[in-house]
Amino acid sequence: MTELDNKIKQMESKLRRYKRSRNELYRVMVDVALNLDTDDDNERLKVLSKLVDLLGKNRGLSTISRQWTGQQHWGYMVNDPWIVDKTNPSYSPFYNYALDANGKPLQLSDQFGEMDRLDVEDDGTRKLHCEKVCPDAYFVNNNFWDFGDAWDGHGNIIKFDNNGRPALSGWSKWFYDLMSAMVDYYSTSATKSRNLTQAFLNFHVQDDQASKVDGDVEHTPVHAQYYTQLPNNISRYQLMKWLGVDFDFYIKTFKWIGQQSNNASRALTFINQLTNLLMNFQVVVNKKNSLLYLVHESKSALAFDKPLYRPSWVFEFLPDQPNTSFSKLSGAWDDTPLNWTDDAIVANLHSPLNQKYHSIDMVGRTKNEHKRFTISQLKAIRTAASHGPSAVMEQFAEFVDKDELYLADFWDLLRCSLDTEDFHDYEFDGMNGISPLFMSYKRREIEALGTMKKHRNVMLILGDRGGSGKSRLAKALLTYMYNGRGPSIATQPGKGKTVDLFESYNGEPSVVVDEFTEHMMGLNEFKAITDPWGDGHTSSRNSNQNLYNMRDLAFTGAYRNGVSELIKKMLAYSPGASEFGFLECHINGDGEKVWSIKQDPVSQDEYMTQLSQIARRLPVVINVSYTDKATTIKISILNCQNANASDNNVMKYVATADSTIRVNTLINDSMTDEQMLAVVKRVDRAITNLKAKAKADYDKYGSNVFLDDVDSDFVTSADLGLMPANHQNSKAIHVMGDTTYNDGSMNKQRTLERARDDVQRLLDISTTSVPGAVQCTLMAFCDYFNKNLGLHLFVNEGSGLNYDDVVDDSQFNDLNLRLVHIDNLLDLMTTRRSEVDANNAETIINNYLHDAFTSTVKQGPRNAVYAVKINKVVIM
Repeated sequence: MTELDNKIKQMESKLRRYKRSRNELYRVMVDVALNLDTDDDNERLKVLSKLVDLLGKNRGLSTISRQWTGQQHWGYMVNDPWIVDKTNPSYSPFYNYALDANGKPLQLSDQFGEMDRLDVEDDGTRKLHCEKVCPDAYFVNNNFWDFGDAWDGHGNIIKFDNNGRPALSGWSKWFYDLMSAMVDYYSTSATKSRNLTQAFLNFHVQDDQASKVDGDVEHTPVHAQYYTQLPNNISRYQLMKWLGVDFDFYIKTFKWIGQQSNNASRALTFINQLTNLLMNFQVVVNKKNSLLYLVHESKSALAFDKPLYRPSWVFEFLPDQPNTSFSKLSGAWDDTPLNWTDDAIVANLHSPLNQKYHSIDMVGRTKNEHKRFTISQLKAIRTAASHGPSAVMEQFAEFVDKDELYLADFWDLLRCSLDTEDFHDYEFDGMNGISPLFMSYKRREIEALGTMKKHRNVMLILGDRGGSGKSRLAKALLTYMYNGRGPSIATQPGKGKTVDLFESYNGEPSVVVDEFTEHMMGLNEFKAITDPWGDGHTSSRNSNQNLYNMRDLAFTGAYRNGVSELIKKMLAYSPGASEFGFLECHINGDGEKVWSIKQDPVSQDEYMTQLSQIARRLPVVINVSYTDKATTIKISILNCQNANASDNNVMKYVATADSTIRVNTLINDSMTDEQMLAVVKRVDRAITNLKAKAKADYDKYGSNVFLDDVDSDFVTSADLGLMPANHQNSKAIHVMGDTTYNDGSMNKQRTLERARDDVQRLLDISTTSVPGAVQCTLMAFCDYFNKNLGLHLFVNEGSGLNYDDVVDDSQFNDLNLRLVHIDNLLDLMTTRRSEVDANNAETIINNYLHDAFTSTVKQGPRNAVYAVKINKVVIM
């Protein structure tokens, strides 16, 4: 007997044990294998060996476990191989084909395009996948063939159920029901042990993979990814039967194979088919990794950069644990970054107490995430807590001393760091707890901070009318600057009220005085609180309020003429301003009060001294204006460090092209937090860059220069009218009437002037003698679009226009038409190059140039053709 014969005998001996199996599939497969019709002993041994492995308990159908994980592919389950050649080893008469009237495979479309995928055949040819398969009649007839309409073709969820998960239908609902039936059976089974039933299901519909031959990325076949933990062990065969594997098909097919001659290759084909199926039903090696893989947060998924799925999309089957969840068991949360490593802290941040305070939003992995606390800080407090309250206070004091945290952070830090029960012990333990230690430390720290000289940054955020979004911008900007710590809000008390403006201050590093008016505080108090090196004390009815930790102070207010109007109204109307006596009032011909500076040198000197003192305390001004389409945010700074540097200059606020930000939306309650965050990041970056640019000029030219004199990038945004020392024409510096402005034509005119200024700035052309107008040569106009939007804009000789002709829109007659033209033009000029729409550009440029030239010698007729093509704009 040869070695080959011995191996065959060994395999046959192992298989004979299954001949009396109660499992019909086992019996029919063994019967076929032991009675193969073949003369090739090598082929016989191969079939026998493969079947032994398939039936084995190590890696085969008989493997048992309580925990399983894997996937089932939609395309594989709802389709059968289209094989009509009976000599093909893969042929089976029991495929349940869904055919059309011509006896061909029924052609069905799927939302993910899997049926239209070009497969690569063994011989290198390409074939549509739908030509290789036929829909299974069971799934077609029962409306299970479609994956489900909860997703669009890109895998985005478009239909949600009441729990925020995909609203299942079709095959996805069918597979969900299989999981549910299995869980229901084992959770109510009489054989249930003390072990708990847990199962989770997710649908992976956004996966992709590299194309093997096309050099691009293709959609990975969609599938259901599952995890299950049952009270008792079950075999892989049982799991596969629960989760939809049609073993009846294999039983009938193997019975038919047993009746065929030369059947070894057929038997081997279907044994291999079943063997390949085993890969979709795997014993769990690491529970947490298996759970995390459901949302692609496991190490292996992250290593291959697989798309992430929200943990809240995972379907949960937790009959024995109604109070737990997938997130609690896996440590994966919708709002938690992947690179957090402390599961205990993450779980604590999602406790009911911390969810009430949105604590997860306060914590980041590093300081660069602009969050109040870092994971390492929470770990340090958690470790210190094991040594008692004194150790916690020492650790907190160390953070404060390093200027990493503030006094106002203490209780939030404790709540984020400690489990709820431990936190309450610290909070309510009276004199033996941490409260007395903290209050003692707080008193000492406030006393120390009150005596320290701290530099204070002051900014104005002004709008020309209400509803511009200045208040929301101020709060969001300061919250971002201080890593999620919201500012203290001081607001105007109601009429007849005596509420202290800063009575709610509790150690916040920033303060917003919202909707400021010149009547809210006296001139001296205003100068004191805006003094960058002041002590931060403010007057109060009971005792002086100590703004001991204020680092940034912002004022919001509605002033149509911006910072110039605010300062001048402070000098005229703020409590105590009249005591200086530098203004005089008279009634003009319209019966309006008009203020002007007295003509004596003492009054003029005093006025300009006060104006200079206020302006130097307001180094940053942010003007917010809006139209129906967009919001413009212009950041400006003073053009000088020393107001007396030169008698031949005026004090101005200046801005650069980069310090004007245009947002194509309105800043109001409909703006999302994500959109607002994107805006404040740009504003914060613009402020930083503007200050850095000014510092570079002062370092280069000295502190006695005016920025707009030494650097052409700085252009005037507001003129305070500080005149030379001889005070010629100084009476005109302060002209201000108590007129009531309406929101009609005056606001439209000012909006138009601002928008034109923005266009003029983008064209990089000096302001012309016509205020608020755009005047430039046609050459300069064309150059802008050629350089910045990638267009090729040139003048056709037959148009009657020359490059030297002047574009001048100062004489547009219709105010509304002016606003439409200039706003549309500004929209186009601030569009990203990759997003320029040729048709839209054609309309905007043609309409604007037509009306701009109607006011000049060279008129462009309305019916003139200005042809615009992609990447090419031609003026005819």
